[in-house]
Amino acid sequence: MHNLLQDFNAPKIELPKNSNLVNCSRLFEFYSNKPYRSFSIKYVCSGNEIYAVNGRKYNLSSSQFLIANSFSEGYVLIDSKEQVNGICIDIEPKIISAAVSSYLRPDAFKVDEGLDTFFNTAQFYESVFNADKTSLGCFIKQNSNLIERSAIEGKNFTNEFYYSLSEKLIEDYIPVYKQFQNIRAIKLQTKKELMFKLNKAKSVLEQNFLTNHSIGTIAKEVGISEYHFYRLFKMVFKFSPLQYILHLRLNFAKTELSAKRGDVAEIAFLSGFSDVAAFSKSFKKHFKITPSSLIKISRI
Repeated sequence: MHNLLQDFNAPKIELPKNSNLVNCSRLFEFYSNKPYRSFSIKYVCSGNEIYAVNGRKYNLSSSQFLIANSFSEGYVLIDSKEQVNGICIDIEPKIISAAVSSYLRPDAFKVDEGLDTFFNTAQFYESVFNADKTSLGCFIKQNSNLIERSAIEGKNFTNEFYYSLSEKLIEDYIPVYKQFQNIRAIKLQTKKELMFKLNKAKSVLEQNFLTNHSIGTIAKEVGISEYHFYRLFKMVFKFSPLQYILHLRLNFAKTELSAKRGDVAEIAFLSGFSDVAAFSKSFKKHFKITPSSLIKISRI
């Protein structure tokens, strides 16, 4: 077991590979071209960190984290006027494989590491998550102070801690794995590149769903033709880009209605609907309740 609190004034330390490790850092400037020593969780507590993984760049901000394995290549870069706090957790590959075996064969008496054909292989697809939207992220966020304090005090983390992380990670990754498998590309690198582009487009939709953003513009931005973008998006996420926008708008409307931030017509307009009747019909179909009924319930 290894713990490490890395201060920005501390000399560089060569960290062990393929082992359990908790590394808490407080840095202003940092660069390493060997950040993926094992199965790695890169969690940003505050500030911004830049990671490159297999030719793709990710800019992580507070409460975001990156998952990558030892087959990944790239770097980590921190260059900030403000102190950047982060938690890097390495999990021994055999623990991840054991968790996969337990997930796939919960009734088995022995671990079959051969069942892990994804997480500890070159097939693995790295991903960035928001802490509040994942089981693993919520766990790290809720325990970040304890994790940092334990690292400072030199306390070892038990195998149970790493088992819990592995189980939550696999739980969060099942949808990602299924989405990745839905891409019918022969070459692995092509699958990864398409998945990266689709996730980027999905993120753009999530940030702009209240505006009339052109689907063609988004497709062009991520480098996919509009037709293939529609086809691939639906193939991977099981709904079209327009259906996803509708889903986001209706969920936004539900939150606004529940918070009583306006009447039905006002919330319909705020949610991107120009027709109140069409909004009410879509809302009822989606949530099995009318917008006006939700407002009444929220007032009780």
